[in-house]
Amino acid sequence: MADLEQYLQAPGRTIFRPNLPTRTGSLAQCVTTLHTMIHPLLEENTSMVLIGHSMGGCIARQYLHTYGACSLSSCICIATPHRGSPMADFFLKIPGVALLRPTLMELRTTTKQPVDFSEEVPIGCIIGTKPTPSPLAKLLLCSPHDGRVEEKSANSPYAQSSIHLPYTHFEIHHREETAHHIRKFLQSDSFV
Repeated sequence: MADLEQYLQAPGRTIFRPNLPTRTGSLAQCVTTLHTMIHPLLEENTSMVLIGHSMGGCIARQYLHTYGACSLSSCICIATPHRGSPMADFFLKIPGVALLRPTLMELRTTTKQPVDFSEEVPIGCIIGTKPTPSPLAKLLLCSPHDGRVEEKSANSPYAQSSIHLPYTHFEIHHREETAHHIRKFLQSDSFV
């Protein structure tokens, strides 16, 4: 996300990129840690935007579910598996993986996702459409995907707007074009 941070810099805009325990903590721990970090910022600022890539989008979505709108003006999820990922299902069959990567439990295709998003906060989804040449992705992902997340999972039914970009899961959050569409969404709550 460092590239997006650089592309989105603007006068009067403060960008905060938290370091969350996404590899060792649960989704709930990540959300609580995020809240602890940004709560003081929410009190100081008139508005804040949550932008998350992949698991970061799941954290942003769960933050909205848990804490509501607060001072959030919008939420943008980039290549986020809103409906889980068959890749998480596969890796969780390996003994011990759930203990090493507890957040994968939240990425199963059978995990119920929160449905009571705050209607006060516009949500946008940026979806990658370029598959990686990974044999595992070809084996596990049946519908169009970005190499990690199927397009149908990355498109949340709660999004006000979504856009498909021709990048892989590992490219999409490093592209200036992605930042361009984020800026557009921040201005109009729409990618078009």
